[in-house]
Amino acid sequence: MDADLATPIEMLDVVMPMLGDNQAIIGSRHMSGASLAKRQPAHRAVGGMIFHAMARRVLSDLTDTQCGFKFFAGDLARTAARQLTIDGFAFDVEMLRAIDEMGVGIKEIPVTWTDARGSTLNSLRDGTRAAVDLYRLSRRKAA
Repeated sequence: MDADLATPIEMLDVVMPMLGDNQAIIGSRHMSGASLAKRQPAHRAVGGMIFHAMARRVLSDLTDTQCGFKFFAGDLARTAARQLTIDGFAFDVEMLRAIDEMGVGIKEIPVTWTDARGSTLNSLRDGTRAAVDLYRLSRRKAA
Protein backbone atom coordinates (compact mmCIF):
# COMPACT_ATOMS: atom_id res chain seq x y z
CA MET A 1 0.00 0.00 0.00
CA ASP A 2 1.43 3.40 -0.94
CA ALA A 3 2.68 5.44 1.99
CA ASP A 4 0.91 8.53 0.63
CA LEU A 5 -2.47 6.77 1.05
CA ALA A 6 -3.47 7.44 -2.57
CA THR A 7 -5.93 4.61 -1.98
CA PRO A 8 -8.00 5.24 1.17
CA ILE A 9 -7.04 3.25 4.25
CA GLU A 10 -10.67 2.07 4.45
CA MET A 11 -9.96 -0.19 1.45
CA LEU A 12 -8.19 -2.47 3.91
CA ASP A 13 -11.66 -3.43 5.16
CA VAL A 14 -12.41 -4.71 1.65
CA VAL A 15 -9.12 -6.49 0.97
CA MET A 16 -8.43 -8.12 4.35
CA PRO A 17 -11.25 -10.70 4.11
CA MET A 18 -10.02 -11.63 0.61
CA LEU A 19 -6.50 -12.48 1.76
CA GLY A 20 -7.52 -15.91 3.04
CA ASP A 21 -8.56 -17.03 -0.46
CA ASN A 22 -6.08 -15.04 -2.57
CA GLN A 23 -2.28 -14.96 -2.43
CA ALA A 24 -1.99 -11.90 -4.68
CA ILE A 25 -4.41 -8.97 -4.67
CA ILE A 26 -3.82 -5.70 -6.50
CA GLY A 27 -5.84 -2.53 -6.76
CA SER A 28 -6.86 -1.10 -10.12
CA ARG A 29 -7.63 2.50 -10.98
CA HIS A 30 -8.84 1.47 -14.43
CA MET A 31 -11.27 -1.42 -14.10
CA SER A 32 -15.03 -1.13 -13.82
CA GLY A 33 -16.00 0.17 -10.39
CA ALA A 34 -12.78 2.14 -9.86
CA SER A 35 -12.77 5.91 -9.48
CA LEU A 36 -10.30 8.76 -9.51
CA ALA A 37 -10.94 11.24 -6.71
CA LYS A 38 -8.15 13.53 -7.94
CA ARG A 39 -6.53 13.06 -11.33
CA GLN A 40 -2.84 13.29 -12.16
CA PRO A 41 -1.45 16.24 -14.12
CA ALA A 42 -1.80 15.77 -17.90
CA HIS A 43 1.88 14.92 -18.52
CA ARG A 44 1.76 12.18 -15.88
CA ALA A 45 -1.53 10.81 -17.25
CA VAL A 46 -0.10 10.61 -20.79
CA GLY A 47 3.07 8.93 -19.50
CA GLY A 48 0.91 6.49 -17.57
CA MET A 49 -1.08 5.60 -20.69
CA ILE A 50 2.13 4.89 -22.59
CA PHE A 51 3.50 2.78 -19.71
CA HIS A 52 0.19 0.91 -19.47
CA ALA A 53 0.21 0.09 -23.20
CA MET A 54 3.75 -1.26 -22.92
CA ALA A 55 3.00 -3.20 -19.72
CA ARG A 56 0.09 -4.94 -21.44
CA ARG A 57 2.64 -6.56 -23.78
CA VAL A 58 4.06 -8.28 -20.68
CA LEU A 59 0.85 -8.87 -18.68
CA SER A 60 -2.18 -8.59 -20.93
CA ASP A 61 -4.76 -9.67 -18.34
CA LEU A 62 -4.19 -6.89 -15.78
CA THR A 63 -5.69 -3.43 -16.07
CA ASP A 64 -3.31 -1.65 -13.67
CA THR A 65 0.17 -2.83 -12.70
CA GLN A 66 1.23 0.47 -11.14
CA CYS A 67 -1.39 1.12 -8.49
CA GLY A 68 0.47 0.88 -5.19
CA PHE A 69 -2.36 -1.00 -3.48
CA LYS A 70 -0.83 -4.51 -3.62
CA PHE A 71 -0.88 -7.43 -1.22
CA PHE A 72 1.01 -10.72 -1.50
CA ALA A 73 1.35 -13.77 0.73
CA GLY A 74 4.78 -13.57 2.39
CA ASP A 75 6.22 -16.78 0.93
CA LEU A 76 4.92 -15.90 -2.53
CA ALA A 77 6.46 -12.42 -2.40
CA ARG A 78 9.83 -13.76 -1.24
CA THR A 79 9.92 -16.45 -3.94
CA ALA A 80 8.96 -14.00 -6.70
CA ALA A 81 11.35 -11.32 -5.43
CA ARG A 82 14.32 -13.68 -5.78
CA GLN A 83 13.70 -13.69 -9.54
CA LEU A 84 13.62 -9.91 -10.00
CA THR A 85 16.27 -8.00 -11.93
CA ILE A 86 14.57 -4.59 -12.30
CA ASP A 87 14.92 -2.00 -9.53
CA GLY A 88 13.15 0.92 -11.21
CA PHE A 89 9.49 1.83 -11.70
CA ALA A 90 8.82 -1.27 -13.83
CA PHE A 91 9.71 -3.69 -11.02
CA ASP A 92 5.97 -4.13 -10.29
CA VAL A 93 5.43 -5.56 -13.77
CA GLU A 94 8.32 -7.99 -13.33
CA MET A 95 7.02 -9.02 -9.89
CA LEU A 96 3.50 -9.60 -11.19
CA ARG A 97 4.84 -11.52 -14.18
CA ALA A 98 6.89 -13.79 -11.89
CA ILE A 99 3.78 -14.49 -9.78
CA ASP A 100 1.72 -15.15 -12.90
CA GLU A 101 4.38 -17.52 -14.26
CA MET A 102 4.24 -19.46 -10.97
CA GLY A 103 0.61 -20.16 -11.77
CA VAL A 104 -0.74 -18.05 -8.92
CA GLY A 105 -3.87 -16.10 -9.78
CA ILE A 106 -3.71 -12.34 -9.30
CA LYS A 107 -6.99 -10.87 -8.09
CA GLU A 108 -7.56 -7.32 -9.24
CA ILE A 109 -10.05 -5.13 -7.37
CA PRO A 110 -11.35 -1.65 -8.18
CA VAL A 111 -10.16 1.17 -5.93
CA THR A 112 -10.73 4.86 -5.44
CA TRP A 113 -7.47 6.66 -6.05
CA THR A 114 -6.26 10.20 -5.42
CA ASP A 115 -3.18 11.77 -6.96
CA ALA A 116 -0.85 12.89 -4.19
CA ARG A 117 1.77 15.59 -4.51
CA GLY A 118 5.40 14.83 -3.88
CA SER A 119 6.03 11.99 -6.32
CA THR A 120 9.67 11.07 -6.82
CA LEU A 121 9.02 10.21 -10.49
CA ASN A 122 11.04 12.20 -13.02
CA SER A 123 8.96 11.76 -16.17
CA LEU A 124 11.79 11.93 -18.69
CA ARG A 125 14.55 10.06 -16.84
CA ASP A 126 12.41 7.48 -15.05
CA GLY A 127 9.95 7.12 -17.93
CA THR A 128 12.74 6.35 -20.37
CA ARG A 129 14.28 3.79 -18.03
CA ALA A 130 10.89 2.18 -17.36
CA ALA A 131 10.20 1.96 -21.11
CA VAL A 132 13.54 0.22 -21.67
CA ASP A 133 12.85 -2.17 -18.76
CA LEU A 134 9.39 -2.99 -20.13
CA TYR A 135 10.82 -3.59 -23.59
CA ARG A 136 13.36 -6.02 -22.12
CA LEU A 137 10.63 -7.80 -20.14
CA SER A 138 8.45 -8.12 -23.25
CA ARG A 139 11.39 -9.67 -25.15
CA ARG A 140 12.34 -12.06 -22.34
CA LYS A 141 11.00 -15.53 -22.87
CA ALA A 142 8.54 -16.82 -20.32
CA ALA A 143 10.13 -19.26 -17.90
